[in-house]
Amino acid sequence: MFACIKFLTYKNDDVGLIIRAIDVPYGKKKEPTNQMIIQVVDDEFDLVNLIKLCLQEIGLNAVGFTDSSLAFEHFRINSKDCMLVISDIRIPGMNGFEFVRKIRDKSCSQ
Repeated sequence: MFACIKFLTYKNDDVGLIIRAIDVPYGKKKEPTNQMIIQVVDDEFDLVNLIKLCLQEIGLNAVGFTDSSLAFEHFRINSKDCMLVISDIRIPGMNGFEFVRKIRDKSCSQ
């Protein structure tokens, strides 16, 4: 049995269009195959957990946040280990566009 998740972000000057479908087999959770981190950011707790758990099921090291400020702080501390950030656009406080800009600024300043 497989679950299909589609990741979609809005296209503008700062964020490209990302559409991905991942087939995630149900079963025993795999241990992360590497220490690179995938960060999932959305204000909906259930959605963050679903995506995070599906990524972990296929052996990826995923962390989830419902607060973009906390997610940015985690990124700031672990930026060398983050290989992918999946973010919603409509997040209370710092929205997804601001979040991505701060990540880009942090990445470019290293």
